[in-house]
Amino acid sequence: MKKRAINKPDVTGKIQGGGSGSHVGHPRFDFDLIKDDVDEGRRHTALVGYTGHLIRRGLSKEEIMVLVTGWNTKNRPPLSKAELETTVEYCYSRYRKEEAPGALPN
Repeated sequence: MKKRAINKPDVTGKIQGGGSGSHVGHPRFDFDLIKDDVDEGRRHTALVGYTGHLIRRGLSKEEIMVLVTGWNTKNRPPLSKAELETTVEYCYSRYRKEEAPGALPN
C-alpha cells in the first residue's frame, strides 16, 4: 500500500501536494478578517473569503446566508442584504461545482 504524503501549507498558506483536502490549492481562511467588525472598504473582500471557506466546508447557500448575515451585523456599516445575497449567490455558483464535483445540487 502506498503511503499518502501529508500536505502542509507553504509560506503563502497554500497547501502543497495532491490529495482530497478541502484547502488543496486554496489559501487557508484568516478568521482575523471577520472576528471583529470590518470597516468599509474591506467588507466585500472579507465576505468573499468567508463565503468561500463555508463553501469548502460543504454548507448550503441557506446555511451560508444565516452565518454571513449574523457576521454582517458587526460591520460598520453593514453591507446591504442585497449585496450579501448577490455575493453569496455568485460565490456559490462559481466555486461550488469546482470544490465539490459530484455534489448534489441545492
